[in-house]
Amino acid sequence: MAFLFPGQGSQYLQMGRDWVAWFPEALATLEMANRHYRDSSALTDHIYPRVSDEQRETLETALRNTAVAQPAIGAVSIAMDKVLRRFGVVPEFTCGHSYGELTAFASAGWIDEKTLFDLSVMSGKLMAASDGPEDTSRGTMTAVKEPLDK
Repeated sequence: MAFLFPGQGSQYLQMGRDWVAWFPEALATLEMANRHYRDSSALTDHIYPRVSDEQRETLETALRNTAVAQPAIGAVSIAMDKVLRRFGVVPEFTCGHSYGELTAFASAGWIDEKTLFDLSVMSGKLMAASDGPEDTSRGTMTAVKEPLDK
């Protein structure tokens, strides 16, 4: 059994809402994520907003912003991970696509939840800022080819 965690681009309004409503461990995870997401609004306000037809596009655009998307994906993914484990579904391996690597590290026990949320917020902000002032909704990644000791 392997868990593959999604990267940026997989986010959508109301993602995981039923899981968060039904399972206390999922709700607790989103509440913890809210405490680590220090912005003018709660992270869950971006994921689970009240949506009218007139606002949908604006809210979807806000959730695609890298600074919001990465913490949101991490929070919902690790919440779902906890619910699956509640029912005995435990991975032998974890992996992640792009940003999802951070969630895979948390699921595997290599980093704790606090570290996951702190890294998610920092990564999201840094990647959003990397595009320049005209477009901060996308991020970029960098590959560094150096020996591990460097």
